[in-house]
Amino acid sequence: FFNVTATTKIYTRSIVGSVRCVQETDHEKHNSLPNLNNEEEANECLKYVEERSEAIQKNSKIPLRKLNKEMALTIVKLAKAQIVPMTAFIGGIAAQEVLKVRGKYTPLHQWLHYDLLETLPSGTDIKKATKNCRYDDYLAIYGEAIMNRIENLKLFMVGAGALGCELVKGFALIGACTKGMLHCTDNDHIE
Repeated sequence: FFNVTATTKIYTRSIVGSVRCVQETDHEKHNSLPNLNNEEEANECLKYVEERSEAIQKNSKIPLRKLNKEMALTIVKLAKAQIVPMTAFIGGIAAQEVLKVRGKYTPLHQWLHYDLLETLPSGTDIKKATKNCRYDDYLAIYGEAIMNRIENLKLFMVGAGALGCELVKGFALIGACTKGMLHCTDNDHIE
């Protein structure tokens, strides 16, 4: 949410504070995050984030950057969305951390911040209306034009081993090639 030119420590601390605000709003007021692209709910949540951000800045010994309201509003409006690449990444990290607890490696004992803000489309004329379908989260984030491009993809994939199977699953879950074509070839023989 904050100016990226700040140091990593300050940037991470500011984001964590804002994310905590959203989580607290979730539990204190509505028991859920704002609905996708709902301006009214997002503005209410943003107001709370701004109040908490100011309180964090007053109590902080490190000078923090001011909240980027436009970026924070975008994040709050899309906070309820779940997209397959992000959930797969978080699931992989969680599984790795569970294995580390067994003792051979050291688990993470800090915040892990990961975002895909650079993938958000720019411009205000993006049609982001949901259609009450399984791809509503993608429509809310990326818009109808990008979703149509994903659906109309024509792909040729070589190999359906461990990684290939995960790719095919990912393509299916995001709706890739539903109006296009996916060719998958593998030279292995299954007995």
